[in-house]
Amino acid sequence: MTSRPLAAVLVVWACAVAVGIVLMTRYDSTEGATASAPATWPRSSSIIPARFGATVVMFVHPDCPCTRASRAELAEISRTAPPTTELIITSDLAEARRFGAQTSGDVVVYDAAGALRFHGGITISRGHVGHNLGHARVDAIVHGASTGVAQTPVFGCALEASS
Repeated sequence: MTSRPLAAVLVVWACAVAVGIVLMTRYDSTEGATASAPATWPRSSSIIPARFGATVVMFVHPDCPCTRASRAELAEISRTAPPTTELIITSDLAEARRFGAQTSGDVVVYDAAGALRFHGGITISRGHVGHNLGHARVDAIVHGASTGVAQTPVFGCALEASS
């Protein structure tokens, strides 16, 4: 092979790699669908909220590869959460609908009075752990910080197939 055809092959290869990286990055940072979570704990929920602390509920799709990162972030939060905090992970679609969750990894946090304090994701992107606003907000809320309602993007698979 002469140097020109080799150079052309290298340019095409480099472009293909660059396009692949751009597409992967775009996918990783694409937010899932979100809806409004109810401002107060849904009375129709079968989940029992904490009586004295925060209740953290994570909705997951069992086959979503991004769920591992969401679970890891929640496990990190749970390591220092007070005993009065209730941490729940569920794949129950009826409960997800009650709480406005549409994407795997969606988290809601309600205080002991049943008021919504947080709704969103706790990962930095799809399938990736790392410092992020959602994790920091949930951690602060379970430790008693009195910030307003916070919402962050959720990165994961749809909990239900589109109609």
